[in-house]
Amino acid sequence: INCIEHTIGFLIVKPLNAIAPAMFDIIFSRKKMIYVKRINQSISHRDFGPESRIQAKTSLLKEPSTIMWIDSFEKNKNLLDVGASVGVFSLYAAILKDTQVVGLEPYSPAYNLLNLNIYDNKLEKKITAYPLAAFSSEGFSGLFLRHFSHDAGGSNFGRAQDPRGEVYEPVFVQGAYHIELDNLLNQHEAFHYVKIDIDGNELEALKGMKKILSSNDLKSILIELNEHSEDYSKIISFIISYGLILNAELTTKSYVSTKRGGKIYNHIFDKKL
Repeated sequence: INCIEHTIGFLIVKPLNAIAPAMFDIIFSRKKMIYVKRINQSISHRDFGPESRIQAKTSLLKEPSTIMWIDSFEKNKNLLDVGASVGVFSLYAAILKDTQVVGLEPYSPAYNLLNLNIYDNKLEKKITAYPLAAFSSEGFSGLFLRHFSHDAGGSNFGRAQDPRGEVYEPVFVQGAYHIELDNLLNQHEAFHYVKIDIDGNELEALKGMKKILSSNDLKSILIELNEHSEDYSKIISFIISYGLILNAELTTKSYVSTKRGGKIYNHIFDKKL
């Protein structure tokens, strides 16, 4: 009887073992095509699950100020995308404005998707991605995850505290390396536009990019901030001290998140002429 059970089990398991890898190959090659009417072109996003799928679907809808900001870019300029995630806005800028992009994303699942999206859209000559975090110094640290996602979930760098100031017990801590953003100038040309979306540590990131902020090449920065953060006024003062002024028109069109006592939205600053 045991021999018969073993034979039946083998006959069932062997075909499943052969089929299952192919099934997973299909899952990992799934793509979501987002049609952009203004350029009569679709942007490909890898679909590894609900979070990456939602990011793709809402990429051109949830943050209108970011899209309007990119729409205002001069062509053939350079963008530094800090906290690029899966590359929604890096892809859009590279395709729409022929922008050269350097994207930083320290969270490994998102970084994986970012590179796949660059590859799928044939933008490897336009976008360079690094698995790095931004800070006021260089060294090793960690990314603290409130929840673990294999398809682009968020994380907080250096400490288990979200942008609303809430401290949490992380489910996982991923090793990470942080740099001063100014160090990128050793490898890349000056940046004309900078986008910062890092869910905390914004002031420390800004302290590490004094050369970029001082440069006459810089035209504008977009940074997501929590108006209720204790560092908010310091961050605004720091940015203004480098000759940048708030673009009130674009900033007021930003999506505002008021969950759990926060007031988080994009702030756009333009360099004074």
